Amino acid sequence: MPDEILIKPYPNEHACRLNSPEKYSQFRRVNNARKHNGKPFDIIWGKKKSDGKWEEQAFRYPKKKWTASQARSHCGSNNGSFEAASSKQPCDCC
Repeated sequence: MPDEILIKPYPNEHACRLNSPEKYSQFRRVNNARKHNGKPFDIIWGKKKSDGKWEEQAFRYPKKKWTASQARSHCGSNNGSFEAASSKQPCDCC
């Protein structure tokens, strides 16, 4: 991952952290994994270091389908920590 550039907040999606990434050894993402009120959202799964079981680590909400308010509400109902998508687009320098 050293060559990757992570832009936060993300420009195209709202983020909802359910659990700290520190507690996981691996991650996998399932796009359009679920729907809420007809709108799809993605799930990031984490493999727990403690017992090797997979659990939901975070949700991602596509900005084109979810307003920040809608995503914040859904995140809150799942006891998550919300971060709205950036209003800035990433540079096209790379």
